[in-house]
Amino acid sequence: MIKDRKESLNSERKDKKFKPSLDKRQNIKQVKLTEKQVELDILQFKFNDQIQNSMLKELEIMLRERGRKGMHLIDKIQLNTFLDGLMQRHFSDPERRSKAVESFVDKATSKWKVLHVLERKFFNEQISINQYSLHMETFSLEALAWILRSLLLDRVTPYEKTIKNRIKEFHGLKIDMTELRK
Repeated sequence: MIKDRKESLNSERKDKKFKPSLDKRQNIKQVKLTEKQVELDILQFKFNDQIQNSMLKELEIMLRERGRKGMHLIDKIQLNTFLDGLMQRHFSDPERRSKAVESFVDKATSKWKVLHVLERKFFNEQISINQYSLHMETFSLEALAWILRSLLLDRVTPYEKTIKNRIKEFHGLKIDMTELRK
């Protein structure tokens, strides 16, 4: 009988365990969410400081390698796939990673001037395709060799006008052909 009484008291105590109200549970969840947001912000800060330079170098190496092969332009999907692969080491969440890729591409085109954007519009400007290439401030003999290689790949005769058009298209540079002749 005493055992039964103890068991009934224990079961009553178990039922009376502290259960926070719904409001307190929501507050706890919000605190956990804000802690997670702070961790993500710290991660973003570290990403900005430590990783961007190495990613920019890897991007530039990849674009230079493509240029050496005569393939100057890379479309948006290929570029995003490449950058997504680089960012997988740092971001496990795919949604967060895709936002970081978009942010990185925007900064690489506008702020850091690493990428040159070629936007082509079709069907009365209803469809646009963005292609990217390495941004250049000055034109070098190496870049000229890349242009000539791209013309050979396309089986186009390298006249002055076609070379000039490719330079403008791929790198956004307007070159005076008299400078190239020197």
